[in-house]
Order: sequence, then C-alpha cells, then structure tokens
Amino acid sequence: MDGIKIKNLNFSYGSKTVLKDLDLEISNGMFGLLGRNGAGKSTLMKLIVGLLPLKSGKISMYGNSIKNKQKIREIVGYLPQDFDFYPDMKVEEALKYLGVLDNIKTSVLNDRMDRLLVLVNLNNERKKKIKNLSGGMKRRLGIAQCLLNDPKVLVVDEPTAGLDPEERIRFRNLLSDLSEEKTVIFSTHIASDLQSSTNHLGILDNGTLVYDGTIDAILDECKSSTFETILSRQDYDKFRKEYLIFEQKETSQGIIVRFLNNGKPEDNFKRIAPTLEAAYLMKIHERRAY
Repeated sequence: MDGIKIKNLNFSYGSKTVLKDLDLEISNGMFGLLGRNGAGKSTLMKLIVGLLPLKSGKISMYGNSIKNKQKIREIVGYLPQDFDFYPDMKVEEALKYLGVLDNIKTSVLNDRMDRLLVLVNLNNERKKKIKNLSGGMKRRLGIAQCLLNDPKVLVVDEPTAGLDPEERIRFRNLLSDLSEEKTVIFSTHIASDLQSSTNHLGILDNGTLVYDGTIDAILDECKSSTFETILSRQDYDKFRKEYLIFEQKETSQGIIVRFLNNGKPEDNFKRIAPTLEAAYLMKIHERRAY
C-alpha cells in the first residue's frame, strides 16, 4: 500500500510514555487524527516528519524509512501547531526565502509560488506584511509553504484551532481539495472538523490508538447509544453523574441534553442520530459504564 506505515511505535519523554505500541497505515487521501490535547498527536506528527528521533518501532513513507531524512524532506510538507513567519516580511518575500532554503530553482519557485498564492486565496495579499495578516491567512500561508516542494504527504497539526467559523470551513475545504492528489494527515481535537472532511479516522487517547477505521463505521457503532431528553435544573446535576453528556442547551422548557446510554432507555429518552463527538466519547470511555 502506498502511503505511510507505522509499526510498533513507542515514544517517551524521560519516564513519561507518550505513545504506546502504535500500529497504523495511512493511504492516499485525508486521514483525520482525533484526540484531546495531550493525547500524543503532536508527538506522532513530529515523529512522522522526522523532527523527533525514532527510538522504538518503524515508520516508512512511500517505501522510504523515516530515518532517511533527506528523502523524507523531499516528499513531506509540515505545518506545526505553533507556526509563524518573520512578521515584517511580505507574503511573497517569505515564500521566496523558504524556497531558496529548500534549494528550489528560481524559475520553478516563482511559477510555483504564483500558483500556490492563488490556490490558498492569498494572491491579493502577496505584498502585505505577515504581521498584518489574520490568523486564517497565516494558516493558509503556512499551507502554501508546505507545498513549495510539491510533497506527496502533507501533515497539519491542529490547523483550525483559534480560527473563526468561516476560516475553519475555508481551511477544511482547502485540505479536502489537496487530499485528492496527496496524503493529508489532519490532526485536531475538534471532532466537527473531521466529520465533514474525511472518512478515515484514528482516535488517540493517552498515547494509545483506540480506533482506526471509517467515520461511517464508528457512527454506526454509536447509533444505538445516543439519546436526548429534557431535564429540570434540579434533575440535571444528578443526571450528569450517571451519563456521559456530549451536548446540552438551555431552553424555556428545561435543559435539553444529548448523551450516551448503553442500558435500557427510560420512557423519556428519545433516540437520536449520533455525531462524531458522541462516537469519540463512546470510544475513549467504552470501558466505563454509562
């Protein structure tokens, strides 16, 4: 299978284990990696792109060992969670500078830069200083720099965090378009960013891969466990101690809660279609009674 293969991967920072016995295969298209902050997502991303030393296990990318740093650099583009450019550089100056560092020929670089600025909808901002860009524009510029070397693999770590809803949608659509020709790994703690963007999903919890499959399949697993009911404020405090609530809303009739239930439903429990957020909670808490 073309793409990325990870076998028996373990990683620790000192005595703290961050990734445990991780096996994963990622093919062409978009792969969503979902997990809470601190689950190990960023560490996995850095290992995949070669920014952390591989001490235990194996990672290969299109048949190349991750230890072959020169080859991996040629085929991967990476947008880290905390990413910024020199603030006083103009957009096109930054891309040219990064292209020179990557030893891209000037003729190729100029043509590719022009196409990428159009692709990420920044052509009209090419003369603007980076410090004057919005957060969403900076993220899109980050994608442009990732694509300068025309990589086969694009790795983006929490790219939509802090963006407004319109920018989040624009960014997700951009990644979806890119995944038609590339392997795109999209790491996030926001379930809704993945439900509308990809169908291949991995869930990471405390360094362990607790799910690897399709979004359709995990939603199907969860469909018999998602319910809705209306509670008074007095009943709510007791209810939340007994059930995993994934959504709630205050109304004039009471508090509408959506929750997971694996036991026999009460008469006032209404079955509802599952969301990815509900399925995610089910998967990381499946050893707990709810």
